[in-house]
Amino acid sequence: MTSRLLTLGTALLAAAAVGACTDPTRLRARYDTLQDTLVAFAMTRTAAAYPSALLTAAQQDADPSGEPVVVRIGGAIPFDVAFDIDTTDNAVIYPLRLVLSDFGGQRRVGLQRADTPFDAVLRAPGSGYFYDSAMVARPGEVVLIEAQQAPYCAQDVLRTIYAKLVVDSVNSAARTVHFRVGLDPNCGFRSFAPGIPND
Repeated sequence: MTSRLLTLGTALLAAAAVGACTDPTRLRARYDTLQDTLVAFAMTRTAAAYPSALLTAAQQDADPSGEPVVVRIGGAIPFDVAFDIDTTDNAVIYPLRLVLSDFGGQRRVGLQRADTPFDAVLRAPGSGYFYDSAMVARPGEVVLIEAQQAPYCAQDVLRTIYAKLVVDSVNSAARTVHFRVGLDPNCGFRSFAPGIPND
């Protein structure tokens, strides 16, 4: 009987030790990361009604997780970055602040170039973003996006969304930019690996 009580006591102590290592106040991700393929029109030499901007995370349907969506500039829907095409037929990506100068444009959206292929970028860096510079992106080049105070995260403790973007092609005749987006729809989380992030 004493031996059984000692064994039970040891097991309870071990369980308590394991429980002490997990932080009950730590935020936990709820949604799987995702990827999508989208098309945006250039800001210049296209109709204003055409969608030229990307909102990295939007809640469009009954699914509570966010998803990337292309929207028009100046509409009711906010955005994070906008697209244009330069004279050498490369995509140019503008953070919000360079496109809108009103109150809505004061939300900080940063860009950073990645030096690895799109599929190999499994985590967004926590620093090193540029908030006041446009970025030229040739086909195959990867740009990381940090969207602070994201509208999608209005009810969350952490209000930053991280995404990665790669330009697949530019159609200069149609004035369109074709690209893929990888998104962590969990506010404050920076993982692009498949599944629900751990941190």
